[in-house]
Amino acid sequence: MIRTLFMLVFLVAPLIGSSLEAAATLTDPTSQLKKSINSILGLFADQQLSSPEKQSERREKIFSIVEDRFDFQRMAMLSLARHWKKHSAAEQEEFTQLYSRLIMQRYIGRIESYSDETVAYNKEVIKGDKARVYTKIIKPSSEIPIIYSLKNTSGEWLVYDVIVEGISLVRNYRSEFDSILKRNDFAFLLEKVAEKAKAMEKKSPSK
Repeated sequence: MIRTLFMLVFLVAPLIGSSLEAAATLTDPTSQLKKSINSILGLFADQQLSSPEKQSERREKIFSIVEDRFDFQRMAMLSLARHWKKHSAAEQEEFTQLYSRLIMQRYIGRIESYSDETVAYNKEVIKGDKARVYTKIIKPSSEIPIIYSLKNTSGEWLVYDVIVEGISLVRNYRSEFDSILKRNDFAFLLEKVAEKAKAMEKKSPSK
C-alpha cells in the first residue's frame, strides 16, 4: 500500500536558470509528495542499504521521510473522532505515538512486498488549505486508484488520509476504534494499538 505513495519516476530539475521555477513548483501538493517519493526511491536504489543486515537502517530512514510527509496527529484525531476531545493532551499524545507506529509498520511492510508497478498522477484538486492528489497504480493486469488527502500546514502539504479503491484508511480505523471504545476504556484501546504495532514489527524480515 505505501508503495502506492512512494513509487514515482524520479524528476530532475534543470540545473541552470530554473531555481525560481523549481522553488515555485514545490509549493503545490503533488510536487511536495513527489519530493518525498524521490527520497524513498533513492533509498531503494542505494546499494549500501540493500543487504538484509542493512534493512533495519533503511526502514528507519524511510520512517523519517514518511513522518515528515504525514500528519499523524491529524490522522489520529480524525480516527478517534468524537472520542478525541474526551482525553487529556498527554493521552492524545500517547495515542498519536502508538497510532503512528501502527501506520508506519503497516506501510513499510507493504513496501517490501511490491515489485516495479508504475504510478501515474492524474490530477490534483485544491480547495483552500486542503487538497486531493489522484493517482493510479498501473499493474500488468489491473489498475488501482489511490487518492491522497493533504492539508497545508505552514506551507507544507501533509497527508492525513489515503483512500485506496474507495476505502479510506482513516474511516476504517475510525469505525474500528469507535467499536472498541463502545465496549472498553481508552487504556484498552491503547493496549490493542500497541499490540498491533508490535506484531507488525515482529513480522519484519529484518527481525
